[in-house]
Formats: sequence, C-alpha cells, structure tokens
Amino acid sequence: TFPNYRQVIPEDYQLLLKRIQNYRLHKNRKQISLNEAKRWKEYQTEKDLDEAAERLLSEDHELKKKAKEKDPVLVEAVSIAADYADILSK
Repeated sequence: TFPNYRQVIPEDYQLLLKRIQNYRLHKNRKQISLNEAKRWKEYQTEKDLDEAAERLLSEDHELKKKAKEKDPVLVEAVSIAADYADILSK
C-alpha cells in the first residue's frame, strides 16, 4: 500500500466534497422528517454548506479578477499527479 502522502486537502476541495456528499445523501430521499427540530437541523446544515460555498466563491471571484480562474478539482488533480510522479521517482 501507499503511505498517506496527501496530508493536507485544500479547504475549497473539502467544501466541494462535503457538498457532493450532502447532495448524494438528500437526492434520492423519498421522505422528510416532520419533527421540526430534526428538520431545522438538516436545514441549518444545508444552509451552512451553501453559505460557506458562497463565501469561497465570492473570495474566489475577487481572486479571479487578479489571477487566472481557480478550479478546486483541477488543483487537486495537479496535486495528485505531482504526488504520483514523486512516488514513481523513488
């Protein structure tokens, strides 16, 4: 097995993974809870993820004006490729 080279995952990629996980969790749901406290907690979780994504997107939008477009998936792919090249060189 490979040692764990990927110790630090960028914040924007972590957020993307959380949003994907949340989407997959809720997309095929055929029932929702009528318990107000439980439903409110679900709503708050979704809202927090959306707000965090908006914050990152607005920050990213400002950076785009100054630099090239930043794609979290592309950045992660480049990091993985660099780690893979490092493994192969050993």
